Amino acid sequence: MSVSMKCSSLALSLCLAAASTQAAPGPTTSPSCADPSVTVDWSSMQKTAVLMRVAYVNARFASVEASMACLDQSAKRFAGGEAASSAVYWTFRLKRPSLGSSEEQRQRAVAWRATSPSSIYAQFAQLRQQYDQAWVERGSNSANGTNPAKFGAFYATLATLDAQLRSAPRELQNTAIWNNLMLATLLDERQPTSDPGELYRNAVRRWPMYLDFHEVMLSRLLPRWGGTWGAAERFINTVARNTWVTDGDTLYARLYDSIFGHNYMPGETFVDRERLEKSLREWMNRFPTPENLNRIASAACLLHNESLFRNAYARMGEADITPATWSYQAQPEACLARFKH
Repeated sequence: MSVSMKCSSLALSLCLAAASTQAAPGPTTSPSCADPSVTVDWSSMQKTAVLMRVAYVNARFASVEASMACLDQSAKRFAGGEAASSAVYWTFRLKRPSLGSSEEQRQRAVAWRATSPSSIYAQFAQLRQQYDQAWVERGSNSANGTNPAKFGAFYATLATLDAQLRSAPRELQNTAIWNNLMLATLLDERQPTSDPGELYRNAVRRWPMYLDFHEVMLSRLLPRWGGTWGAAERFINTVARNTWVTDGDTLYARLYDSIFGHNYMPGETFVDRERLEKSLREWMNRFPTPENLNRIASAACLLHNESLFRNAYARMGEADITPATWSYQAQPEACLARFKH
């Protein structure tokens, strides 16, 4: 996940002004998800992204195109609560299976574009590869640990990407994935070419179930990158309140879990532990997928909450346990040992 060094330059009100959850009208046409070339597993957003990623790595571009077109315009949500279109973005964001080196990624995107010049998803693959390339050039160290020359290359690549995103076809700009990448780019630029807060609010209004918009904004509010815990807590409260009708208070837990994924401990934050436990339990009851249960068990371990940990862990089979989804400070074996009697 990318992280901005510029959140402190944003007006806090823009970060906190969460949008209404009433969606604007979507596209008038919707490709059939019953097409035999479509590979969608509605039980899991991550599994669906992996299926598309494998097809992409193996140059099965027609299958990838059909799957992404289906998902990008579907109003259906995955069993875990994620928007259908989020799997399109995660196809390029996943670390496994590997897309290879930066040059291999570039060549694969070029090959897809050559095969389907008018495909907005082939164009998006090239744009997303440029974003990844910017972070390869910069590295993932904090600002103080990054060579100034790397920042020059980073900002130059982002500037090029910004211009290309703005010149992308209107059809692509009219998608959640374009807005996701544009938001990340604006937040990472030294001098954003437009207001990222406005883009965030408009995107959330149109795609209220696309949860990654909130995670992108929240990541820029973390202290490591110039934010404060007070700003992060206020933002989470606002967003969770605005999704209450559809998701109850589950977004409070989801967003704090994303913070724990940045290797922060609960004691470092302003989290309301009692509310977090209730939110985690609601998340577990509403969206009890293996992926969510892993995350909930990990968070429970970080909170030293044995009852919640055992509740979540007991609902998973052995094959469901995926340590890669757990916090670095709360791995399955260590958590089981902690609560062993």
